[in-house]
Amino acid sequence: MEIEVFKRISGVYESVSLIDQFSSLMINKRYYKTSDFQLQVAPSDETIEYLVPSNCLLIEGVFYYIDNVVYNQKDHSLVVSGISLFGLLKNRVIWSNFSLYQTPLFICQQILLENVTSPTNPNRAIELFTVTADTIAQDSIQYQNSYGMVREEIESLCETYDFGFKETPTDILEPSCTVNFYEGSDKSSWIEFSIDNEMLFSETYETNDYDEATTALVAGEGEGSARTVITLNESLTGLDRKELYVDARDLQSTIDETTLTTAEYNNLLTTRGNEKLSEKQAILLLDGDVNINSELYKYGTDYNLGDKVSVYSERFKVSTVKTLTEMQETWDSKGHFLTPTFGKRTPTIIDYIKRK
Repeated sequence: MEIEVFKRISGVYESVSLIDQFSSLMINKRYYKTSDFQLQVAPSDETIEYLVPSNCLLIEGVFYYIDNVVYNQKDHSLVVSGISLFGLLKNRVIWSNFSLYQTPLFICQQILLENVTSPTNPNRAIELFTVTADTIAQDSIQYQNSYGMVREEIESLCETYDFGFKETPTDILEPSCTVNFYEGSDKSSWIEFSIDNEMLFSETYETNDYDEATTALVAGEGEGSARTVITLNESLTGLDRKELYVDARDLQSTIDETTLTTAEYNNLLTTRGNEKLSEKQAILLLDGDVNINSELYKYGTDYNLGDKVSVYSERFKVSTVKTLTEMQETWDSKGHFLTPTFGKRTPTIIDYIKRK
């Protein structure tokens, strides 16, 4: 494998080097969220000069942005890490009061259009990005946001409404990113992952519901008895009812002289409530290392990120259908390895902080 290095010179990226020898490379490719990488190489005059923050790498047909480099004294190596270009949208804010009744996909496209590719203030444009005019069959939602981070809002919409995005170079000769939103296919009737059929070499298992919420009390604008309040999943009872309070006072019924009807405002609160419930689900994980040499199904040919597949374990008595949400690819001295994530993982401390 060759990794092409691009250096930013006077605001323009130029190809400056090829790396074909490294100790290890790990890429975490994700369906709902930004992908990332970690590269371990020997320090040399060339790697020290070119593997620095703000430079880019072309790996497996996707551009990545270097944001961290550390010298590991233990094994005398450079550990280079970073994010796919979509991750740079952490540097853009939804600059205005954004309110729209449309499909989640269209809302994501419009957020990118107004804040990244064609903002009214040209200083805010990032020329690396283009967005395709994709369509997905989705119901419309009432959405509103003021001054949220573009990356976080789009990733949240993708995870809540179960669609993802791909990044492909607009121009393979320089760092660029065409964002293509899509919905994976349901292949669960014919693709199964298990040790029994040798699609998995090993299996890991985790299940918990300590962070689960099923019923949301969403409180919007107003004070006291005049405050607008709705409840999601009110019909749940007993132990099945796990309540969550959502403070949505930032959502307003009047934006820029446009007033929402009561039904439209309640739809807006419903959207916020669904996003918060999506963050607090019961977890069932059954993962493992994929057998790359399996003759049954091949990653990238028979199945890919976003596809729904069956996952089965005789040991843990689990048979379930899950979305392939992440694939970790690793190359090192021992070979090439695939480690999938089916469904959602247990929230990390960073996830909890982001909810605040």
